[in-house]
Order: sequence, then C-alpha cells, then structure tokens
Amino acid sequence: EKGELTKGSRDKILSEGVPPAIVDDIWEAIIAGATLNEIRNALAEQTGDQSLGFGYLDKFMKALQSKKGGVSFDDI
Repeated sequence: EKGELTKGSRDKILSEGVPPAIVDDIWEAIIAGATLNEIRNALAEQTGDQSLGFGYLDKFMKALQSKKGGVSFDDI
C-alpha cells in the first residue's frame, strides 16, 4: 500500500542505527511533503544535536538509495 514503508526498507534503516521512532517521524514527514531540509532541521531540534539529527536523515536516505539502481518512492 502506498504511504507505508515496507518491512524490508524499515529493517534496513533500523540496521543503520536509526531509532524506530525517528524512522516513523522521517517517513511521516516525507509523506506529508516536507522538504529534506525541513526534516533535517526538525530532527536536529528533536534530538538536541544537529550532527545526530542530520546523521539520522542521511542514514535513512542512504539505506533507501542503496537499492540497486536507486530508489523510487513507489518501491518503498
């Protein structure tokens, strides 16, 4: 179903060390149409640590993009 992160994608992101609540927050923000910059800034504020917040988003995106040939939001 569109709008849901697949279990495989979620597990891959979790294996990168991104906490489950952060994975959910990032995904909800993407679905809501937030820009990556908006998400990054919100995570920095939420975690109280800019490098940690930015790192979570980077790990989230890297995990999704590491699929062969990149990723389309239809795939995740």
